[in-house]
Amino acid sequence: VGLCKKALDVAVDKDQPEFLSVTNTLGLAYDHLKQWEKAISYYEKSLALAEKNELPAAQAMITNNLAIVWQKKMMNPRALDLYHQSLTLARQVGDKQLEVSVLENLGTMAHERADYGDALKTYSEALEKSERFGFKPQALSLRLNLANVFFLLGFEERAEEFLKSIEGQGIPGSFRVHASILRSHYALHLK
Repeated sequence: VGLCKKALDVAVDKDQPEFLSVTNTLGLAYDHLKQWEKAISYYEKSLALAEKNELPAAQAMITNNLAIVWQKKMMNPRALDLYHQSLTLARQVGDKQLEVSVLENLGTMAHERADYGDALKTYSEALEKSERFGFKPQALSLRLNLANVFFLLGFEERAEEFLKSIEGQGIPGSFRVHASILRSHYALHLK
């Protein structure tokens, strides 16, 4: 944080696109420190620079970052609006990775508000695209999310299909642990 702030302090022209990475990094740092207002402030500075310099790919990414912080602050209408803006921009610039990430974030928001139909629809769209474009880690994460929603809806067999579909794919330990926890949790609650 200190180094980035020092770079901003000594900068002559803070309107240059090069400062996007500095202000965005500060937003990320404050996000991780759970200092939401500072994170939002730096992301908004980054977004303004991206807009001024007509950088739609940067706008898409920064808008997604802003939405994540607003979601963490439980400001879901603002987060939802920002996610939709980010999704539109990601599609316009052809950023498939960001498109899938935003779709997963939208699915998570639907999941959090117990709108399971929308969560299933959005997670499924994200999964289809992540598999089509070869985003394996994201596809694994989405399969776990889908399994969780199916368990919540009482469709244990369908949930288990998603969990089995990730087995034997050289998945990282964290995914195996998460799948095991899901199975154990729902085994206790469904009996």
